[in-house]
Amino acid sequence: MDEKKLINLSKQGNKEALELLISNNYSIVKGYLIKLTLNEHLAEDLTQDCLLKALDNLSRFEPKVKFSTWLITIASNLYYDYLRKHKRILLEAEVMVNNSNGNEDSIVDSIEFKEILKVISSVPYKKRVAFVLKHYYGFKYEEISKILQCPVGTVKSRIFSALEIIKSHL
Repeated sequence: MDEKKLINLSKQGNKEALELLISNNYSIVKGYLIKLTLNEHLAEDLTQDCLLKALDNLSRFEPKVKFSTWLITIASNLYYDYLRKHKRILLEAEVMVNNSNGNEDSIVDSIEFKEILKVISSVPYKKRVAFVLKHYYGFKYEEISKILQCPVGTVKSRIFSALEIIKSHL
């Protein structure tokens, strides 16, 4: 079933359509927030808050953009509000990587992932969010501009600056 149909059915109160719409986008939002916050527990909390806020405002959603783009906009705003409220940026990666099988490849992947998170954590928030949206999720500059509510030139500048910081650490 296509996304627009799921949205329309969800707006009409169809619980199965709403469940499918949420399940199709949950991992996108959570993955985005993990990369943004560098904290799995905070990402889970913000993901839940994001989905609740989306459910509360579903009737106002107009499918001019993809549903996942709308959710990422909500998630970005929630994290920005969190930072303002707590007046700090989380600098350490506290992501818990599941290594239940303990094989060599998963351990190496875990170490590499943690190293990447350390480098990304050195990038200031506004630059990091633009970088993650562009290079992890493939959003276009114009889409990122709408999500972050800033000019396209600012988005390009933030991404360039983030890449410079990352290159200096590698």
